[in-house]
Amino acid sequence: LSPVCLGSLRRAASINAEYMGKKELPIRLAKLIGDLESLPYGLSGTNSINRLRRIYIASFNQMVTYPTTEIEKDFVPFVELLRDILRNHRYVVPMTATLA
Repeated sequence: LSPVCLGSLRRAASINAEYMGKKELPIRLAKLIGDLESLPYGLSGTNSINRLRRIYIASFNQMVTYPTTEIEKDFVPFVELLRDILRNHRYVVPMTATLA
């Protein structure tokens, strides 16, 4: 076993956050948005689905417009952004369940 350098751990975390936040999460959100837009039986037009769609679109836009160069310099603010997005999504399940 070799000693682990804090700098290398920080860089690995930065690369992982960059990949998930800038690549994988927007792809997943885009798929969810598309799924919401193509729900059957007029469900796409309900208020709760429209609110949910707007939340997903706002999250998508926040992630894809965050500058990659900033993540490379310091990934902590980007992680904070992801935490804010997660807080915004805390009511997704109840909102979907009500379909109001």
